[in-house]
Amino acid sequence: MKAHARTILVATLLTSACATAPRKRAGEQAPSAAAAAPDCREVLIRSVKDSGGGPVAIYVSMANNAGRHARQVVANIETVVGIELLMAAQALELRMAERQATSEALSPASRAALDLLRSTTSADGRRIDHITRDVVMYPRVRRAVELVHHGDVVAAVNEVAPAS
Repeated sequence: MKAHARTILVATLLTSACATAPRKRAGEQAPSAAAAAPDCREVLIRSVKDSGGGPVAIYVSMANNAGRHARQVVANIETVVGIELLMAAQALELRMAERQATSEALSPASRAALDLLRSTTSADGRRIDHITRDVVMYPRVRRAVELVHHGDVVAAVNEVAPAS
């Protein structure tokens, strides 16, 4: 390989806009981090020489990595919301017992979400009922996350209280 054809690849992570930037001559300033999208990453690759004899900087989009990262973020959020659903149901039932109230005291949306959760069986085949003793939680959490992921909770709530 000839010396002028060799390239030196310097991978420098830049916070930049997601669109692939045009080629820039070396020495031109890269977009500032303050003006760039905070959740996008691109790699700056420097070549020793281009056909015009000067060095260039080429931006290569890393949208695929950003997409995988976004998918993991959504999965983590669904897990948190599923756990929150379980804990909110537990808290509602504790408050209702403390006040000697029935589920009629809840709003239609809260009642629909609670009824959906309590009528569902967990991943181990047992009903997701009110917790009164120590139990293994992962089957319940897994099923609550599935309810959130598939939109069952939103559908149950929208049946009784359609979004305006």
